[in-house]
Order: sequence, then C-alpha cells, then structure tokens
Amino acid sequence: MNLRPMICGMGTPLVALLIGFYAQGGDTFGASRQSYLLLENGRARCRIVQPKAPKKEEAEAAKLLNDMLAEIGDVTLDVVTDGAESVPGVIDIHVGQTDWAKRDGALPATLDADGFVVRPIDEGTLVLLGGRSVSTYYAVTEFLERYAGMLWVWPGELGTVVPKASRLEVTVRDQISEPAFGARRFSGMGGAKMRNYRVHLTQREVRSEFHHNVWRVLKDSTWKKHPEYFSKLNGKRWKPTPNKSNWQACTSNPEVVDLFIAAAKTQFRKRPWVVSFSVSQNDGGGFCTCDNCLALDIPEATGISDRYFTFLNAVADGVATTHPGKRICCLAYGTATREVPRRLKLRPNTMIYAVVPTLTDAHEDIRKWSKAAPNLGVYFWLHGKAVPKFYPHRFATYLQFLLENNVRGVYAEVYQEKPDRMSSFALDGPRVWMMGKLLWNPTADIDALMTHFCSRFYGQAAAKPMRRYYQQCELAWERRENPYDFGRDHRNFELGNLYSTEDVDIMEACINDALEVASPGPEHQRLEKLQKALAKTALWIREYDFGNTLAKVPVNDTASADRVVALVQQTAARSADMVEHGLSLFGTLPPECEMGIDEAFARITEALGNKATEYWKAKISTHPEIFPFIDTQLRLIAGNLPNLILNSGFESRAEKAGDVDAALNWEPFNAAGWSKWLRPGTPGKVAIGRKAGRSGTRAVVVEGCVAACALQKRTVQHGERYRISCWAKTTPASEEGPEGAGTAGRLAIKWMDSKGKWLSRIPPVLSGLPRGTTEWQKLSCRLTVPEQVGQLVIMLSTKKQATGEKLWFDDVVLEQLHELPPK
Repeated sequence: MNLRPMICGMGTPLVALLIGFYAQGGDTFGASRQSYLLLENGRARCRIVQPKAPKKEEAEAAKLLNDMLAEIGDVTLDVVTDGAESVPGVIDIHVGQTDWAKRDGALPATLDADGFVVRPIDEGTLVLLGGRSVSTYYAVTEFLERYAGMLWVWPGELGTVVPKASRLEVTVRDQISEPAFGARRFSGMGGAKMRNYRVHLTQREVRSEFHHNVWRVLKDSTWKKHPEYFSKLNGKRWKPTPNKSNWQACTSNPEVVDLFIAAAKTQFRKRPWVVSFSVSQNDGGGFCTCDNCLALDIPEATGISDRYFTFLNAVADGVATTHPGKRICCLAYGTATREVPRRLKLRPNTMIYAVVPTLTDAHEDIRKWSKAAPNLGVYFWLHGKAVPKFYPHRFATYLQFLLENNVRGVYAEVYQEKPDRMSSFALDGPRVWMMGKLLWNPTADIDALMTHFCSRFYGQAAAKPMRRYYQQCELAWERRENPYDFGRDHRNFELGNLYSTEDVDIMEACINDALEVASPGPEHQRLEKLQKALAKTALWIREYDFGNTLAKVPVNDTASADRVVALVQQTAARSADMVEHGLSLFGTLPPECEMGIDEAFARITEALGNKATEYWKAKISTHPEIFPFIDTQLRLIAGNLPNLILNSGFESRAEKAGDVDAALNWEPFNAAGWSKWLRPGTPGKVAIGRKAGRSGTRAVVVEGCVAACALQKRTVQHGERYRISCWAKTTPASEEGPEGAGTAGRLAIKWMDSKGKWLSRIPPVLSGLPRGTTEWQKLSCRLTVPEQVGQLVIMLSTKKQATGEKLWFDDVVLEQLHELPPK
C-alpha cells in the first residue's frame, strides 16, 4: 500500500474560525449557529454557570474554562451557581447539568456516555454538556481547542498552547460529538492530563476492566487458607510471588469461580459506571497442570483458550441474572489465550481484549475474534522510544479496520516519557496527540489535523517545514517490513532499524528551517527542545550507519589506510564532543559502528602485513581519540589474548557456583562459574548436556523454555573494550515454535551498575542464531563498556521455544581488546 500521496498532501486549508478542522465521523453539526463576543479589551463578556451541586469533573471543567479564558484575555471571569439572575450583555456559558441545560433537553437519547454537545441556544446562552460528568469536561476541551485555539500536547506550560487575545469573538455551531471507541485508555501517562486528550486515565473515567487481575482476587492471605486455589506446577501448588506474574489460578476449581463471581459483584457495586470485570490471567506463565484443568485443553491447540474461556463463561454465568448489562472480560494474550476457542461458544455477557502485538496476524486474528467474541476490544503496545514514531495514516487505517470488525474498546501502553527507553514528550507528544484524535474519530482528515497542529504548536511561519518533518517520519515508517506492527517488541529501542542517515539529515534540516522563521517564545522553545532530543538519536543513527560507509572504502596501501583512519577519527571526535555536551544517548558508539571500525582496521592490518604494527604505533600519538581501536589491532596482532570466561567449555562441574540471586531468580547448576535463569512458573530446563559439546564433552542445553538463559557476569569499567563469542546450534522441535521463523537463541550482553542493579536504559548487545540452524555456528560481538556500567552479564538465552525444541551453547570466549590505564 503506497501512502506517499496521502502523506504528502497538505489537505483542506485551515479556516479562520477553526470550524470543521476535524469534523468528520465523530462530530455532527446542526444548522443553528450563534456569534459570541466572549472577551474584549481586558473585560470578560461572559460568565460560567455550574450546577448547584456540581460533580467532581463538572467543577474541574468549569475551572478549566475559567482559567484558560482568564489566561487568554488576561481577564477575571465570574463563576456563578445555577439559578443566578442573568446580567444584561453578559453571556452565560452553562457547564454541566444545570437546571437550564436539563430543562432544555440538550442531550440526544442515544448519545454515548462519553459524548457531549455544544449548544448555542441564543445570543446570551451557550451550553457545554456531556453524557456524564467527565464528558462535560471533554466538551470544555473541545470548545477551547476549536474556538480559542488551545492545544494540550505534553504537560506543563511549554506543552500547552494558550493564544493571547484582547478580543475573542467566535461563531459557535450546534455540535453533537461522540467517540468511535467508547473505551479509550492509555497507561504510562501519569504526567500528562489525558482527560484533555479525551482519553481515560482516572478510575472515575474508566469504562471497562480487562487487565491482569488474578493477583488482585487471589491474595497472599488466600494462599494460607486455600493453596488448592492456585495453579499446580511440577506436582505442587505454586505460591504467589510478590511480582504479580508467572503464577495463576486453578481455574477448574468451582470455589475459585465463586471467588471471582463475588469479586465481580463487589466491583459492580462499588464502581457502577464500569461495564466489565476482569478475570484475565496474570502476566507471564505458570498455568495450572492439575488433571481437571488439563482435561479442558484441546490437544491440537497451541494454547489453553478453551480451558481459560470456560472459566470466563462460568464467572459470566454467575453475574448474568444479578447484573444484566455488565460483562466479564478477559485478555486474548500470548500463546496461552490468543487463539479463538475451538469448541466453546462465549457467553453474550463476555468481552475479549485481544493483545494485538501477540497475535499471529493482526488482521486475520481480529476477524476471527470478531466472529467469536460478543464484545471486543484491543490492547496495543505503543511505547515511546528514543526515536520519533509517527504513523497516523497507517494507524487510522487499522482503527477503521477494527471498527469494521466490531471493536469498541482500545487500550494502549504508551509510556510517553520513560527514561529507560530514552523516550520524551518532545519526540513523542505529537504522536499521542494524534492518537487521541483518531480514537475519537478514525476517519478524521489527518492532513488537516497536522496542518492545524503544526500551525498552532510551532507557529504559522514554522508550520510548513514542520509538516515536512512529520511527513519524513511517516515515510520512514512506511518502509518497515510490516507497517502495521506498531510495537510487537516494545523493549527494542528501534534505533537502528527505523531511520537512515538520509532520513535524519532531512528531519534536522526541517527543524533548522523552522527555527529560522519561528517566532521567539514558546514556538521557538518547542523547536529547540525537539532539536536537542533528535540530536542524540540522529548521532546514534549516523554512527550506526558508519560501518556501512567504511565497508565501501577500499584499503590497499598506506594512503588508503590513512583515509579510513581519518574517517574514523572524525566520527570519534564528533561523538566525544556530543558526549561532552550531553547529547549522546549512551556515551559510546553503537556496537554496530564499533564492529565496522574493527573490520575496517582489520583490513588495514591485513593490507599492510608486517608493517602494520609500526603503522598502528605511529597513530597512537596523532590519533588519541581512537586509541581504543588502535590498541585492539595491536593486541590482535600480538595474539594470545586470554579468555576471561570461567569454565568456557562447561567441562568443570559446579565446585564453584556462579552468581546466585534469589531476587533475580538466578540459580546455580552443574557448571562451575555459571548460573541459570528460567522465567518463574514456566516449563523447560537449562542443563548440561553430556557428550554434546563442540570441542569437549559437555555443553549447555536449553529445552522447551518460555524464557531462559545460562549466565555469567564480570566486573568492568566504562571505556574498556571486549570481544565476546560462543558457538550455538538448535535441534528443531517436532512442531513449529509459537513465533515460527526467527531467532532460536541469542548471545546477549546486558548491563548492571556496580551494585548489581540492571541498567535497562542501555540497550543490550545481541548476536542471534537463526531458527533451524542445526550445525554449530559462531555468534560474536564487540563492545565498549558504556557510562554507569559496573558489570556486564553474558547471557546464553532463548525465548518462546516450542515443546521439545533444544538449543545448545558451547565454547564461550571473553577477550579484552582495550583496558584503561591504571589510575
């Protein structure tokens, strides 16, 4: 699907009064309209009327309208209670269920609870009213955006557009607005006022509960009295863990069903506005293997959908008579429950939330669930990253597909500003703003929305170059192998697989063009904030691509070697300068860049032969910035680098145990110096295979695991360089793994500080083994230890193996390529 014409079109021009800039689908406009002079020369020509006993959100809506109009016009507004005597020449803006608004019968009978109306009644009366108190707040945000030019993009003053005006005269049209998706919820957005996006955040707004919930119903105290309520694994009942994951309920136990029915009734009594109660499994694995639970499974199915949704039905039956109109909800999530049940029909009062990134096919599986589920919602992973992710046309197309397939609820993990993923509001705020608009109306004119956004947020003068910036972001997204994959691997930083050097060159040029013409003040400051955030990402991407540049430079003599060294010197100097100014993501070059430099320098060593040592020694004094890479070549020429791994071939038994950490679930096993980790409560094993080694008799074997590894850690210092390698192969399973083709296992290097705390904000270094590789294959990587790191953890790992699938590791090598001089 070629979206280039759609993306590059500038859309409908913005009209002066902002009428209709996204009036499609979600908005219906009547014929009546009325002009209002709200502010004039430091005086308020209007006042706010609220109910005599306003609900919490109605009071907050009235305060928002009051504060914003006061800031726009530098005026003071009166806020009066319903029934106050009218004042000639002063417009009454009714906010919420005032007697006047109720008397007028302003709300259509079929309006969604989140819907609202903007009613220009006459020259002195305007009504802003929602289907419930929180949607009255939505009505106020709509009025302020549409008629006062406001925008809420990220928290704080800089992320909010409040135009200043000594005179505010607007022509208001009769408007009915309601969302395409009744449930719209983001998580990880605590710093942002999601109500201003018309997205649910607080408990009083939420309409559906569907998330992991076993841990809330089965508590520690329950375990003490009834261990039989919990899943049975390896012949014993599994005690719940504090991390709320990797343990489950024994869902075939009738008393467990009764416990969940009682919990559902309690929730419906305490929070009557919430439509559904969740029976969703805890995160991770650990499903019950008792005879009664296993008897409900379908042998040919890959998961346990029939079993788990039998439990869903049983709880739904328990509330059907006492709570008509309420639903029991569950996630269709991961290998366990993502499939439609094969022999089971879901009850009419059930609801499924399909976790889109864990589905096998994001379109076909939704079609299947649309036929099988009486009520359907979806769950996305849309995490912010260190790279801007912008895909409104593609996302709108998918939302329209979801609507066509009866999806009425959308939830997304967003985490718009998350330090351990280097995400920021500057990079990601516009994406989330747009998603909020599209969840309300997926058929909105995206080009008109973006023109409006850029004009308001960056200023009219800077709007054109910023439209080009976002068009480039979207064109880069469209090059992905699957542009409908909005976040399957939410832990991936996506630094090297989304943008090219050419992309960021264009994007930074657009920002520079915008800065040249932007007005001083907030517009200019927003652009500077974006420029600084993008600079870190752009540097990383250019460095990531640098290895490819070096590979194209021929090396056959000293002159050509000098050209390569000069290119590396320039890159290293630029990187060091960015680190000094706080504009580097991780304080090191990307591992891919380092590999490219090492390979280029190895070609120099080979081309110069016995003159290489003299050549490299001469470069030490003239090129100190790249000494770690020069030192690497001198060490490799000298040879005999010691292997720093303990028990690299696993031949020694565990006389000296590896690191044991109960909090991290690290356990010793039968290999000196090594530990093992399996995701708690999941099947599979990490063991030593005898007569299986590549060079000796023993090797690590990982079999049938959801997630597992053998691991060893080493104390290191920032700036040191290492080369790590191992050999690996797989024994294929009799059936295809749940993820099909892909990576069977990895050599992974992760990071800890000196106290043993994970540094998840620094991406791991990975070397993967393709699935189906049955002969020994070498995996290797090189790296420089990043800032803040005190320990590196070498992990021989796998994820999502099929039953019977095996992965072998042997002959692990860790060599130091550069060490720091003594202090």
